[in-house]
This record gives sequence, C-alpha cells and structure tokens, in this order.
Amino acid sequence: LLEKLETTLKPFDLLMEKKAYKFTDLTIPGHWGHVGVYLGTQDQLIRLGLWDSPQIAPFKENIKKGKSIFQVRRTGLVFDSLQDFSNLDEMAILRVEELTNRSKEDQLYTLELLSDQLGKSYDFNFNAMTGKTITCTEMIAFSYGPIIWPMDSILGRLTISPNNIAELAFYENSPLKAVAYITGDKSGMHIRSEKELAKTLGFERHEDGLYKKFTECSNEVNPNPYDGAFYSYECNKLYKNTTYQ
Repeated sequence: LLEKLETTLKPFDLLMEKKAYKFTDLTIPGHWGHVGVYLGTQDQLIRLGLWDSPQIAPFKENIKKGKSIFQVRRTGLVFDSLQDFSNLDEMAILRVEELTNRSKEDQLYTLELLSDQLGKSYDFNFNAMTGKTITCTEMIAFSYGPIIWPMDSILGRLTISPNNIAELAFYENSPLKAVAYITGDKSGMHIRSEKELAKTLGFERHEDGLYKKFTECSNEVNPNPYDGAFYSYECNKLYKNTTYQ
C-alpha cells in the first residue's frame, strides 16, 4: 500500500478515509468519514520550487519527519504520516488537476490559505458558512480556490460532508479527478476501479453520462387511518444529472 501511495500521490492531493470500525462511521452521513490533504515530501516540494518559500514554513518540521498529511480531526489540526493514516479500511485519492498544473504562485497561495487554518478548533456545528471553526472538508473548501463544492442542508445549516467532496469527482466538467480507490480486508489490499468508486458513491452510468441516484419519499396523511397507519409512505428512486458549473 505504501509503495502504491508513494508512486501515486502528488502534493495537494486529497485522501479520503473510511474506518468502518470507528463509531463516527455511523454518525457522518455518506460512505466516507474523513478527508486529509497530502502536502508532499521534501523532495517533491523541492522539485516544485516550493520548499524554500515562507508559505511552506508552518509545515516544514512535520514534513521532514515524514508527516505530510495535514488534516482536521475532532481534536484539532494534526499531521500524519502515510503509514499512520493508512490504518483504515478504504482510501481514495482525489486530485484538483488545475492546482497540480497551476503556476508556482497559485500553489503558494493555497499553502498560505492552508496555514491560515492553523490554530482553529473543530466546527462541531458543521456550519460551512463560518470560518472561525472548521471541519476536515471546510478546510479544503476555504483553501482550494474558487471551487464550488456540493453541499447539503442539515438542520438549517449548509454542510460539506466527505461524501460531498468525493462526489464532485464524478460531476461532468469537474475540477476534481479520482486517481485511485483502494480497499483492504483479511485477504489483503485491493486496487479498485474508478467505476467501482462511482458506484460506491451512488452514481450510475446512463447513455448520456453519470447520474447520481437518490431516494425521494412522500409522507402523506392516510385517508383511512383505521387500517392502523396514520401516514402513508411512498419512496421512489430518482436520478439527478450532475454537471459542474
């Protein structure tokens, strides 16, 4: 797994995480429970001409120690090595290709925005409209430039879940690309296809492209409550075209 990651990952890649053995896997909506930012190794950043810039200074010490993953956990902002981060059941690598291929100045600006998140505490309200506190997904939304991330309205708040981040990779004309999907079980590591990742996220391919599957249920008063049910429920599977604009 580490060999696969070391040959695949590029600075600014996003690492999706699923830990089925964690209680939070049941409380966070969607398949994925967390996302972290891969800052890159010292050698990679030297090749990009970023290592000696002041914007990398807040991250240098941890990168030298091999802790190249920058993320927000409930305890706050933390750094992880690839080996420690890989204690999971599933992982996906996503890439903002525009940022990977952008100028050095744009990459430095992203590093500056990422460093601006240092010192913030966890956003237990999951409110994507405030920058005083952050979640793992909000850190990315605040730092990766003018990307419109999918959001959900939950209890009157706009939130960005890890699933929202991953789903964007399958929008038509999306700035985000799925690079790898890896799962593990008792038999070992498995390299999955992009099609399998899309299916995991609820996408189905139709003749004219990928569509997101969702369920819509109606809740109506039963006109004949004497049969024991005061409400009648009817659910239908619907498909939504997902085009990034």
